[in-house]
Amino acid sequence: MEEPKSAGSDQCERGATATEYAILCGSIAMVIIAGLALFGAALGDYYNHLVDLLRSGLHLP
Repeated sequence: MEEPKSAGSDQCERGATATEYAILCGSIAMVIIAGLALFGAALGDYYNHLVDLLRSGLHLP
């Protein structure tokens, strides 16, 4: 026969789950920010190169 759970243990489990989700969300946010920082610089260089090609192809200053 199972023992009934106390109300306190249910709140403790919810608190632990909330903490786990907060850590997971923080980790995902850090990975996204790092990826944008690395990829953003390369993307900016790529767009600048495209603009230079367009300017030289259209003979713009």
